[in-house]
Amino acid sequence: MAPILLLLSCSDSNLARDGGADGFVPILQLDPMIADFGAIAETETAVRTITATNIGDASLTIESFELEGSAAFTLLTELPASLGPNESATVDIAFTPTSQKLTADLVVTSNAVASPIVTANLRGEGLYPALRVSPKP
Repeated sequence: MAPILLLLSCSDSNLARDGGADGFVPILQLDPMIADFGAIAETETAVRTITATNIGDASLTIESFELEGSAAFTLLTELPASLGPNESATVDIAFTPTSQKLTADLVVTSNAVASPIVTANLRGEGLYPALRVSPKP
């Protein structure tokens, strides 16, 4: 029996796997997706870095990035307005505890077709001195 050759045709060969018109798409990746600042004293500040990388093959436009949640987290640096294919940039975030367990999110909005909003979770804990009374009242 002779092998069968099957040819497939597509009327629009320029459609990308997730909707990009020219076959190229930007894809945003944040690393780490969870930034744990640990437990620190109330008078201390911890800094963590999150890397934003365009792992796609088209230019990525960063429309906005902001922190949502506890005011104990603050942005120290900014992301650029755009990242080329395989380009990375970092953003530094500071944590100065105001109470015991705190959380926030770094929310980045971009022109990435499949996931236009990417979030990294932030968490930290404040250490506060305990007061002990002796004898117990």
